[in-house]
Amino acid sequence: APNHQIAFYASAGHGFSMPSPEETLLPEGDINKDIRPEQGIQTEIGVRMNLFGGKTLLDAAVYQINLTNLLVTKRLTEDIFTGINAGKTRHRGIELMLKQQIFASGIFPGNLIMNANYTLSDNSFIEFTDNDIIYNGKKLPGIPSSVAQAGLNWEPIDDLLIQSQFLLVGSQYLNDANTGTSDGYFTIQLKS
Repeated sequence: APNHQIAFYASAGHGFSMPSPEETLLPEGDINKDIRPEQGIQTEIGVRMNLFGGKTLLDAAVYQINLTNLLVTKRLTEDIFTGINAGKTRHRGIELMLKQQIFASGIFPGNLIMNANYTLSDNSFIEFTDNDIIYNGKKLPGIPSSVAQAGLNWEPIDDLLIQSQFLLVGSQYLNDANTGTSDGYFTIQLKS
């Protein structure tokens, strides 16, 4: 941290995830002795900024996670599933966060704070073969390419809080072959 307004950070780590009891069972009820723990190496670098006397907080990070033996669920029939390892995958992306105090007052218009987050990610198979089909280079299904959300918290007077949440989720692939996609969507929530 060169000063009170800005700080740089970096992290690296190695972790693992054991298969759940459901993932270790074969459809016949036997234990799958071939399934292995998921293992990953994660790196991240970023910057945090505290500006305008704490009224503006910014955080930006770039990350990469390399996984081996990714645990995935494989559908064998309409209602029979089992866990398998999906070779090697790479997950990389950018995350941005902004928290802004728009106004703060003891009387009307009260307090208004905005929170916003954005993630842009690229999640791909590096090495994965299933039923003799090679999926190397394909995008991982079920993970949107981008997610953006923003929220406003307004407290115009004591004991009254009005919240709004905006969410934009990008498109995502539905299968390992990347032949089917799900469109992105947008939602708005309001509550008090």
